[in-house]
Amino acid sequence: MLYYGVIEDIWELNYTQFKILIFRCKWIDNKEGVKVDENGFTLVDLNKEGDPNDQFIFACQAKQVFYVNDPNGGRWFVVLTTKPKLYDKGDVCDNIKETPLFSRGLLENDDIDNEDVAYVREDCEGVYIEEYIIIGKKRKRTYAPIAGLAVDQIPQVVVYVSLGNPFGMFASILFGRHHKAILESPKPKLIVMGTKDGFTSVRQLKNKLSSIRGRTEMHLIEGTCHFQMEGPAHDAQMVNLILMFIASL
Repeated sequence: MLYYGVIEDIWELNYTQFKILIFRCKWIDNKEGVKVDENGFTLVDLNKEGDPNDQFIFACQAKQVFYVNDPNGGRWFVVLTTKPKLYDKGDVCDNIKETPLFSRGLLENDDIDNEDVAYVREDCEGVYIEEYIIIGKKRKRTYAPIAGLAVDQIPQVVVYVSLGNPFGMFASILFGRHHKAILESPKPKLIVMGTKDGFTSVRQLKNKLSSIRGRTEMHLIEGTCHFQMEGPAHDAQMVNLILMFIASL
């Protein structure tokens, strides 16, 4: 199924070894905001907003379209698509490739060609933002709580995310000073835990967070135990939660 929308933000995720571009989009509701008229043109209503909880896509999943006011008036816009003009830097005039006329109608999945796509623009200088997010994930025994100790030690850190970090009684004994750093930090925090966590009950977590400083969002994953949080089955959900939290700041 294809979705129409408007890009609101472009984010570059830097993993040191490689970079990924993602788009945060405002989607148009497919049921009430998209239709095909009697002439075969696809029309969209930009005021009919779709699901706000699923905003992110990879750049390679997008196809550029243009929205033009419907000549008949009203709230509808006509969707037009075209291929970008490609040219060599040496001689622009002689090397412009043939560009087809605007096409009409719904896009086909085959129209989205991912080959030879540049995911990072090289024709302009980027804006570098020296801000970081610390993600404490329980992959190893102590990584999650120790990550919290660095929240206020590194000025560039602007957000702390805890994925499966234990906050129960025994964890408080072992990692008390790390927990204290997290609880006393004024920086925004996202805390994610499974409701079946064997090391921290939901009640213990809520009690622990009752005195936390700064903006804090708690998200409970129903029926998930402590060690299931480590599995790849929840990775996509974790990424979406983190991106949504960042977007809300």
